[in-house]
Amino acid sequence: MDRITDIFGGDFSAVKTKRSFLLLIVLCLLTAVLYPQFTEAASTYYKSSAVIFANGQKLSLERQPVNVNGRVLVPARTVFSKLGARIDWYSSNGKVHVVTGNKKVELQMGSSSISVNGLSTKMDTYPVLVSGTVMVPLRQVAEALGAELKVSGSNIDIVFRGGPQQDGKMQGYKVVIDAGHGGSNPGAVVGKTTEASLNLDIAKRLNGLLTKEGITTYMTREKNVDVGLYDRSGLANKVNADLLISIHNNTHSNTSISGSMSLYYPSSSKTNGKLTSKGFASIVQNKLTGTLGTKDLGIIERTNLAVLRTANMPAVIAEVAYMTNSKELAKLNTSEYRQSAAQALRDAIIEALNKI
Repeated sequence: MDRITDIFGGDFSAVKTKRSFLLLIVLCLLTAVLYPQFTEAASTYYKSSAVIFANGQKLSLERQPVNVNGRVLVPARTVFSKLGARIDWYSSNGKVHVVTGNKKVELQMGSSSISVNGLSTKMDTYPVLVSGTVMVPLRQVAEALGAELKVSGSNIDIVFRGGPQQDGKMQGYKVVIDAGHGGSNPGAVVGKTTEASLNLDIAKRLNGLLTKEGITTYMTREKNVDVGLYDRSGLANKVNADLLISIHNNTHSNTSISGSMSLYYPSSSKTNGKLTSKGFASIVQNKLTGTLGTKDLGIIERTNLAVLRTANMPAVIAEVAYMTNSKELAKLNTSEYRQSAAQALRDAIIEALNKI
C-alpha cells in the first residue's frame, strides 16, 4: 500500500480514478473501431454560413448547414423533400436514401461512397448526424438527382430544370397488401407478442408508404379480424391487382435460426408483363435483407399455400424475421424496425412495378 500511495500521491482512490480513466479511453477506442462513421463524423464538421434556396425560394432549415472536408452538408429531409424527393432514414444501420421518380441515391453515415441507381462512386466528403438530423452533401446529392447549383456568395440555389419532381408517379398501379393471420388466428405467439399484430402493423405502414407513391392499395384486413385464406387472393383477383404481397413473420424450434425468406408459387401463370412471381420474390428478398441486415434465407417455392396458389398475379409471402430468435424479436418489437421493414417492401414493390 505504501508504494501505491507514493506513486499516486498519497491517496489510493487515485488508483481507482486512473483505472476508470483508462477504461474510458479503451471504450472510446473500441467505439471508434466498431463505429468509425459516427465517431469520425462527430469530430470533423463545423458550421457553414451557406443560405439554401430551392428554385429561387429560400428554405427555412431546422438545422444550420455544416462543412465536412470543405463541402456543404444540409438537412436531407428539409431540403430535398422541397424538391419532391422522398427521404428514407434507416437508423438501425445508418443508411439514408433520397428518391425521386427515376433516381435513387443511397448514402451511408460516415462513408464517402454514394450510389445512384445502383452505381457507386466516391465523394470527397460524407454524410453526418448532427443532433439527430441527417446531413447530406448538397452538391453531390443535388447533381445525382439531376439538379444544378447556382452559387452567389453564401447563397446556394438548387435548380431543377422543369421544376421539382412530383409525387404520384406510380398512379394506375394496384397492389393488395395482406397482413397474415388475424382475429381468432393470431399466428405465432411468443411471450406477449403475436405474429398477427406485427404483420398488421407492418402492413399499415406499407399501405401509407405506397399511397404516397400514388399507388392504389387494398388491404385484406385493417383490424384484428378473421380473413379467409381464399378471401385474401380473392380480393387481389377481384380488383385485378398488379401485385399481391402477404406479410408474415417466422418461427422455429431452433431459437438460434434467424433471417428473412420470401415464398412464391412456381408457375408462369403468375406473370404480369415481364415480372414473374419468382422475380418478384427475388426483389422482395434482396430489399428485406439489404435494408434490415437480416440473414438471407433465400427465395423458396411453395405449392401448398392457398394465397400464392390461387392468386392470378405475381404474389409473394414475405417472412420478415424470426420471432423465436430473441434478437430479431426485440427488433420486431420496435416501431423503427417495423418501419424499416415496410420501407423495404415499398422499395421492392416499386422496383417490381417498374419491371411490369
